[in-house]
Amino acid sequence: MPFVEHSSYMPPRLLKNGHMQSLYSIVLRAKAQVSYQRERFDTPDGDFLDLDWSLVGSPDVLAIVCHGLVGDSKQPYMLGMVKALNRRGISALAWNQRGCGGEPNKKPFSYHCGSTEDLHLVTESVARSGRFRTIVLIGFSMGGNVVLKYVGEQGKQLNPRVAGAVAFSTPCDLTECAPKASAGKKHCLFSMVYARPEATHFVKGT
Repeated sequence: MPFVEHSSYMPPRLLKNGHMQSLYSIVLRAKAQVSYQRERFDTPDGDFLDLDWSLVGSPDVLAIVCHGLVGDSKQPYMLGMVKALNRRGISALAWNQRGCGGEPNKKPFSYHCGSTEDLHLVTESVARSGRFRTIVLIGFSMGGNVVLKYVGEQGKQLNPRVAGAVAFSTPCDLTECAPKASAGKKHCLFSMVYARPEATHFVKGT
């Protein structure tokens, strides 16, 4: 992956701080109104995934959208992306990773930044159905890491219906990111806010 050392991007004046950029959409951004149709997808290991569909327009293109850590399909950034896609006549599948759909999963297996198995299951299931000619993968934060890792792992074996992948705010260097996200004065005092147990509920908007 190419690394862009210098970028022409200029953030809004009030959002130059990284923490403000992280919290803005959670605190101030209104949730977009999206109508989901939920599907319970059974996995080969006896567990399940909750898939939230938003079908519009022609069945030519589907975007599979992957949420970030402690997120779900109802996060403001997920709803905003799905609504933006729908406005352009593109259907979306916002899938919830294990344990994120509002109901505990059956197996002790959860998800993590390197877990691409479930994304593969979802993508292949959609491709085999033949309902969509073109599939695009979209991931946010940790979900972006999963999307990029999956595409890289598949390489030339990637399903030909997958035409592209997009990732936002992706923690590409997990070794560097993990300490900064943990509590402690060594890296960032504000990290303690993210590490507090109640922060999980705050981030999820519950």
